[in-house]
Amino acid sequence: MLTIALMASLLLSSQKNVVKPDTHSYKQKYVVTAYSQGEKGVGNFTYTGNRVKKGTIAVDPKYIPLGSKIYVPGYGWGIADDIGGKIKKRHIDVYLNSRHSASRWGRKYMHIIVYPKQKNGTKHL
Repeated sequence: MLTIALMASLLLSSQKNVVKPDTHSYKQKYVVTAYSQGEKGVGNFTYTGNRVKKGTIAVDPKYIPLGSKIYVPGYGWGIADDIGGKIKKRHIDVYLNSRHSASRWGRKYMHIIVYPKQKNGTKHL
């Protein structure tokens, strides 16, 4: 019994700076569009320096902090890792692998779930 209690306390103490995502998440309605390689102004790297890939989401950093986790229905999970000249206020742009897929996505109004990046050094699970 002592061993189990000791292991539990070690596990909890090692996770002091970890925030469970659902404790600080919020759901909000956004305009969701899509972009892909080959479009004017789209390079190989995001604003933050990472390679553009599925899961990359462009945001207005005044509304969603860069590095935040985002769930988009019909797209899945992504990271706010990019910005765009036309991405303002409650508008996000999800990256898709082909221009055809991005074109088919269109312009959708939907509720997304945002897990903001923590500013105090904590991280998501």
